[in-house]
Amino acid sequence: MDLAKTLRLFQSGLRCFLESQRVQPLMSSLKRNQPYSKVSGGKWSTGNKTNGFFFEAINRQSSRTSLRYLLYCGVGVELVGSTFSEPIQTAEEKQKQLKEDMIMDIKRAILFLRDGHFRKAEDILHVALTKARNLKDPQGEVYVLDLLANLYYEERQYDKAEATFKEVLRRELAAGKPEDTDAIVEISAKLARMYAETRQFDKARAGFDFCLEKLEKKLETLTEDKKEEVVDLFFKVLQWGSEFLLNVEDKADEALVEATELIEHGLATAKRLEQTGSAAYQTLANNLSTLYTWQNRMDEAVAIMKETIKLAVASEHWSLSHFYLNLAHIYAENGDFKNAEVTAEKAMEVARKLKDPEAEGEVKKLQESLRQRIAERS
Repeated sequence: MDLAKTLRLFQSGLRCFLESQRVQPLMSSLKRNQPYSKVSGGKWSTGNKTNGFFFEAINRQSSRTSLRYLLYCGVGVELVGSTFSEPIQTAEEKQKQLKEDMIMDIKRAILFLRDGHFRKAEDILHVALTKARNLKDPQGEVYVLDLLANLYYEERQYDKAEATFKEVLRRELAAGKPEDTDAIVEISAKLARMYAETRQFDKARAGFDFCLEKLEKKLETLTEDKKEEVVDLFFKVLQWGSEFLLNVEDKADEALVEATELIEHGLATAKRLEQTGSAAYQTLANNLSTLYTWQNRMDEAVAIMKETIKLAVASEHWSLSHFYLNLAHIYAENGDFKNAEVTAEKAMEVARKLKDPEAEGEVKKLQESLRQRIAERS
């Protein structure tokens, strides 16, 4: 209700009161801004309570007019009070408040995403997106759209994820961001991975090739303090790209060789740039040893696993027990049961130290298998 309507309502109540009372003393008090109330003997006197005359009037009058007066005046006073008590925000203050609300919505959505509550996160992000549009904040819109795209990606809603990621790319490129920006490369890699999972192999290959080309060129020019994040992204793309190649079922043998060459090239690049200390490098090297084993390249598999374990010990890699376990499997596959037993025991020791029950269970299975195979051989 606006101020004019509120004042009219108040005036209507006051008019009803004046019609039912002796108006002269009351009008005199209003001129002096003093509250009046009726006391015994029918005389008027000033009181301490601002609305004392309201309640005295209703005690003296039980007519509908007095009741109407109380209703109108009571509501009117309340509305007038609330109208004047609420601060009037400027346009700038409203914009600031809206932006703060949007940021709070984004923070809440991120928390829901981390906890796996995707539906709640999606609802809040749509609210935040509307606020960003009302604010005419293109950067805010892109940020929220990127969060939505990643939400769809995690939920495997690939149609929505693809459309939203492409919209983010369109806006980022239109804003002048270069193609080798980490955010653009990562989105491109996620699109390639989605294409791989939906068997759009040509698009997937083109996407991974694009990402690796941009990242390799970027790694050659970056200073040391800026390489870490780019290196991790580079290894992530290598991992996804090799997984894609291994899933091309109709070219299994060819894909195995191609995936091996891809990881070899990536690891060689990392060595040249002296970036072998990261957990991502060691995980990829472990995967390469598995590819060597599948191709019966046992000596190469053993060599790279020993190198990987050495790096993992120095960096305290969380998968160290699994690396020892993988090496034990390679020895066993190659018929070297003695080294397999020794390495399996080391894997168990590390698994217990790291409190890794999954690794402990896998080591026990391997040890039991080794005992059976040794018994069969003897």
